[in-house]
Amino acid sequence: MTTTDLPSPRVPADVLEAEGFDPAESAGLFVGISRFDDPRFDQIPFAVDDAVDLASLFAHELRLISPEKIVLGLAGEPHKPESVERLRRLLDAGARREKAHQTDIYAHLDAQRLAAGRAGLFVAAIATHGFSDQGDDFLVAANSLKRRIVLLDARSRRPR
Repeated sequence: MTTTDLPSPRVPADVLEAEGFDPAESAGLFVGISRFDDPRFDQIPFAVDDAVDLASLFAHELRLISPEKIVLGLAGEPHKPESVERLRRLLDAGARREKAHQTDIYAHLDAQRLAAGRAGLFVAAIATHGFSDQGDDFLVAANSLKRRIVLLDARSRRPR
């Protein structure tokens, strides 16, 4: 695939240059968790599609992140034919597909944050289950265990 096969960028190169923006200094982590190791969590059929589609938007349509600076943390496969094709294009262009386990997400979040330079941007997008308790927000990773999610007492910060 050549650059002439790609859609024209939505942000003109002269605008990016005038603003001092360099897509090569951008990095992104796009997590989509459709399947969970613990069967007590409901599946999210299109979470992987959402992560892939958003990564494709930033890489191929907007051209704000080089595909080789994109990590896709996926648990499951895309369902929509266009998302399947976008995933193939991203991987062919150098994006990396990784696991979406809790420690993997944290490691990739740190690595991608450090990979982004001053003239670029850092994008982290996560499609999964989540919950709030006592004002704290939590995400559910592919390997989270539903029975281990405990609500905390706001006064003691100990499990109830």
